Amino acid sequence: MNFTRMVMLRNYFEGGRYERYQRLVILKGPSVDLPFYGYDWTNSGSMRAFGQSTYKLLVDGVQRASVNVSAGAKTASFSLDLASIPEGWHELDIVGAADETCPQMPVYVQHGGTPINGAAMPVSLGTYGLIFDTVGVHFIGTVPARYFPTIIPLSERSTPAFATALKRPDLVQTQLVPSRPDDIFRPSVNEKGLLSTANTQAYFWSDFVAKLPRVSLLDGPRGRGCVKMPTHLQVGRNATYFCDPWRVGKISADGTVTTLVGYRHRQIPSLYAGPQDLELVGDWSAIPADRRGFHELWGMAWDQRTLAVNESAAPIAAEHNDKPHLVGPVMFLADTQNNRICKVQFHPSDRSVPGRVTEFITGLADPWDVICEAGVVYVSERLTHRITAFDASTGARLRTVLQGANLSGVNSNRMVFRRGTLAEVRNQPIVGPEGLYFQDGWLYFGSRAMEQVKRVNVSTGVVETVCNILMDNNSSFAKIAVSDGTFGPRGTVFVAHWSVINYGFPHAYLPNGGAWDQIAGTAERGTPYAHSSYPTAVCSGNGRMIFGSAYEGVFMMSRALPSDTLPDRAKYLNGYKEYIKRGLQLLYGPAGWGYYGLPLPWGTHADIDYYLSLQGHRRV
Repeated sequence: MNFTRMVMLRNYFEGGRYERYQRLVILKGPSVDLPFYGYDWTNSGSMRAFGQSTYKLLVDGVQRASVNVSAGAKTASFSLDLASIPEGWHELDIVGAADETCPQMPVYVQHGGTPINGAAMPVSLGTYGLIFDTVGVHFIGTVPARYFPTIIPLSERSTPAFATALKRPDLVQTQLVPSRPDDIFRPSVNEKGLLSTANTQAYFWSDFVAKLPRVSLLDGPRGRGCVKMPTHLQVGRNATYFCDPWRVGKISADGTVTTLVGYRHRQIPSLYAGPQDLELVGDWSAIPADRRGFHELWGMAWDQRTLAVNESAAPIAAEHNDKPHLVGPVMFLADTQNNRICKVQFHPSDRSVPGRVTEFITGLADPWDVICEAGVVYVSERLTHRITAFDASTGARLRTVLQGANLSGVNSNRMVFRRGTLAEVRNQPIVGPEGLYFQDGWLYFGSRAMEQVKRVNVSTGVVETVCNILMDNNSSFAKIAVSDGTFGPRGTVFVAHWSVINYGFPHAYLPNGGAWDQIAGTAERGTPYAHSSYPTAVCSGNGRMIFGSAYEGVFMMSRALPSDTLPDRAKYLNGYKEYIKRGLQLLYGPAGWGYYGLPLPWGTHADIDYYLSLQGHRRV
């Protein structure tokens, strides 16, 4: 591409210089108008005059229309007769001056009422990939019209405990859920059943706080099941539990994703621009129809009193031979935009019985996180600047644990703002509390408004500042976790707050107040270098730290084992560059985690082979 002399169809490019999505373009009727314009993508981008007077529109390499433009014109439009173009996928291109270039664009021509899925469909770079991933090379190709994602179960690994702040080379990273960064090629289906590769990145804050998900939420084995934008993570005995804004689920030891309660997509993700094909998991019969479903879940807590195991019962083979519970386990969920705490009751032995959802506490003011400890439910209410205690059996209000002044709020975009200076806000015991964590009689809380983590002793009421949080303009909340001493020093605080200051990793603050900056770094053992985004949630326990971000993927950090080796970073990064430079991500997915069942391109380049092998792929 000649970025200074671009000619582009408006349907390919309507916004900024890089759009993190692609449009599904369907052409209908006897004829259509196809606007196009001249553009200079350099220096932040600007419209420019066309380079000649006549432009030709090619459909599958054959001229189908032309238009004359006046001198100095920057916009024009083709009139394309569709009558002689058969139903199906086609490729559009524009021919102009010799030094002008046009990124080819796939379109679907539809003559009947229902589109027809053939054996193949197109895949192409959008503006984001064209600008950032390929150094000015545009790719368009053909893939099987099916959703057949790469599936590789995860092998369980030992995660030995450690209580010191290890250096980065002594830590290893594992992808519990495979990372698919910058991904807009996952197949999606529109409301008429047309399968395409048009999609959007899991990136946008507006998606994160939306009532219904348009980022794909799928169950299934590792590679098919996906987790994006997790808002809560928790280490379990044989699984990692997670919330995203619309559901709560678990990631099994082999990487299988299972929704326990809430929304999920059924089979194939819906096209982001259309209605979503969702199902609501769980028993919601106790809740009025207009209040069913979660909207911006942030916290999850088990009632530990309900987790006792019946040791005399037979083990459950399908659940790692776990014994059944004596009573049905109870989970509490902070359903923030619905201003309630929901209670979910599970069956004590039959995991196939849907969890029963009830509204346990209602009428709250932006309840952001929830903790259950010794029969007490603690809730952080962001808009009333307090932490409140409730009876975990009845839901009755017990007391206000901590109260602060009204020095922050939340705007219509769900962004926090201060009503005073940072110093004035920090002078309060609590303002705009968000993430909660309980340890050793102390209730820790994070606050975007205060840019701090503080803690209150639930017995004495003493309040202490734990650490100030390094934040930037992207920082939008403060989700926290505290080390139990099995992953770094006990009392180390981990914070996720939608900022890439730390390369997409959570921030870690040691008990002495210093930063554990070795968590995010360059040297890394065994598995691929993290490609994360705005971090959204983090947890710690059992010798591991687990975190996720706006992107698809859930990462686990743990102590390196003697069998782990330091990778060749230069070779790995060159393999990534060669993979992208050839456009292979379109055919084989991000880092080889593809969607179409195509054999990986082993042997294309030695460093590509190395890059793929570090992602967990094995040459057959």
